[in-house]
Amino acid sequence: MRRFLVLILGMLLLFGCTKSGETSTLPQYNGSAVILEPTCMEHCMTQPHVECVGEWNVSGTYPDCVCGFVCKINESQTNDTSGSQNASNNETGNQSANDTNQTPSDEPTGVFPEPTDRSISEMMDDGLDTLSYNFYRTHSGTFTEKTYKWERTTPIGDEFMTAPASDIKFDNTVINSIEASGFVVFESSDGRIKEADGVAIFRAKQTMLDNYTGADTYDIEYFPSLIEYDLEDCWTLNKDYNVDMEGDWLITYKFACEDAQEK
Repeated sequence: MRRFLVLILGMLLLFGCTKSGETSTLPQYNGSAVILEPTCMEHCMTQPHVECVGEWNVSGTYPDCVCGFVCKINESQTNDTSGSQNASNNETGNQSANDTNQTPSDEPTGVFPEPTDRSISEMMDDGLDTLSYNFYRTHSGTFTEKTYKWERTTPIGDEFMTAPASDIKFDNTVINSIEASGFVVFESSDGRIKEADGVAIFRAKQTMLDNYTGADTYDIEYFPSLIEYDLEDCWTLNKDYNVDMEGDWLITYKFACEDAQEK
């Protein structure tokens, strides 16, 4: 009996001390940082784009993103298709005298308009002041000045009066996108010098005046009765491109004219 009990006790100790051959382990953290990839919109917003008022047009999945930026175009603007016509046609009268499309959708290559919060009137005054300053840098003597200004829209009390674009013609052509024009007539006391320098401002990206380059000249006729001169043999000195607070392009042409003819 004692031997039987010893045998039973030995079997219990043997099975109780035996370990299972299967083991389990927890996953180990290898210390690597978790990197969150940006969305395509976040990626595109860090990329350079054309300077204009608009919105992003983004597609794809990072890093294969397609970033596009679409400029806002004011629907109230009209298109300037006259810019593609040859300047010589203007001189021979073959071009229509009523140029109704003045703001082409094609932006001039390599041009980035500078944002401005100035009014049309302020831009015209700034341009005339610059021209007057430059005139006296290159001329000496005594001169009389006569300054003339025209604006498409002028305030009258609480209302605004809009003048027709046909008040001004460039080589007998009306440019409907014109917003303002002004000039200064300089006449020397001895009568030997009489010339005019001026500005013309358009709500456009291009106009027919861009066709006049080098020695090309154009005439400017002013029809308002308060303006006593028409200008002949004018050429463009330079152009300034701006974009206003609503995203509209504005071009300011500074010009000089060899002769100012009284009406």
